[in-house]
Order: sequence, then C-alpha cells, then structure tokens
Amino acid sequence: MTIDSMDLSVRAHHTLKRAGIIHISQLRNMSDKELLSIKNFNQKCLEEVKMKFMREVNKS
Repeated sequence: MTIDSMDLSVRAHHTLKRAGIIHISQLRNMSDKELLSIKNFNQKCLEEVKMKFMREVNKS
C-alpha cells in the first residue's frame, strides 16, 4: 500500500515522496527522529503521519 492512500496534507505527502518514501511499510521502519530529519518535515507533519498511519493499520 502506498502513502497516496493515507490522505495526507500536500506538505507531508510531497516531503515524504521527495525523501523516497512511497510505501506505508517504509514508515513502519522509521523512528520519529529519522522522519524529523527529513528536510521540511516538521512536528506537525509527524503527528499527522502517525495519526493517519494508525488509521491505515486499523483498516487492515
């Protein structure tokens, strides 16, 4: 499953794509610190991604 299905904000989506993160499974293997080290990925993006990641996991 790709991050496209997560309904992320434009900023979070583009930032992850630019960092080469395409699949939700890639997020599972990343720490908060690793995500926050991505250029233009801030605390607000982190909170959004974590919330929407949990929604996707619970759908499965």
